[in-house]
Amino acid sequence: MLKTNKVIVYHWKSEGGPAYCDLHGHDPAAGQDFFVRYREDQEGATEVTGSLVAPFDGEHGWFWLNINEVPITITLTVTGFFDDVIDYGIF
Repeated sequence: MLKTNKVIVYHWKSEGGPAYCDLHGHDPAAGQDFFVRYREDQEGATEVTGSLVAPFDGEHGWFWLNINEVPITITLTVTGFFDDVIDYGIF
């Protein structure tokens, strides 16, 4: 969870191959289906560093998809002013 105008700095790295990544936010005040996509790496990436200033209170996070035929490991580091980190696991 991230509050309005709070900042995070992040770095993620994929070992074993590139991953599709979608950095997005969900605004519960705008409805259950409302989301904002901040960054999308459609072709896949192996390492990304960036920052985010939250435009609203809510969940802000990443969705990764393995686009390889072998397993990959993603390591995420986040610093900043966030309330908690929730790992939704593998779907």
